[in-house]
Amino acid sequence: MRRARAPDAHLWYRGQALIDFARKRIAQGRFGEAELDDVCLGPSALRDHLTIRFEAGPRAVFTLAGFPYVLGLCNGHLVSVPMTDLRGLPTEEAMSYLPDLAGPPIAK
Repeated sequence: MRRARAPDAHLWYRGQALIDFARKRIAQGRFGEAELDDVCLGPSALRDHLTIRFEAGPRAVFTLAGFPYVLGLCNGHLVSVPMTDLRGLPTEEAMSYLPDLAGPPIAK
């Protein structure tokens, strides 16, 4: 497999596809108020603040991070999914680091 030359210098996941994937799995009413859901989970909020980390299981954990103090309640855990659910989302270059996610997405 080909290795990325500079792991920090490329896109690991297909941006909008990953945002759409996460959005479908976030519980409605996550923040308890429609207005907060609109602010914390709106298109620009997810584009600018959605992060992903990996934990034992293996699982992918989607969080929001980097909101300023006044919107700090938006920061935090959103949803955790099995790593295999991400199949088909990493970019081709990222596949060299995440070979288990190669192949077409798993139908759900």
